[in-house]
Amino acid sequence: ADEPTGNLDAAISNQIGQTLVDYAHKNSAIAVITTHNASLANLCDRSLGLCAGRIKPSTDYTEGLKYPLPYDFFN
Repeated sequence: ADEPTGNLDAAISNQIGQTLVDYAHKNSAIAVITTHNASLANLCDRSLGLCAGRIKPSTDYTEGLKYPLPYDFFN
């Protein structure tokens, strides 16, 4: 989902995000969500960032993630 909550208020954004995450968990699926919304990113099990065209661990969102990726994964 590309910016699924970009034009929504905080309450609706959280509901949409939680619905996507719950659906993925319930169906053993992967949801790939692109967002600038930190609250939405924090709902996810893993979060990655894009910096200068390279994928990096997103240090803004990694606290509290269930399965953070090790930094050496990106080197």
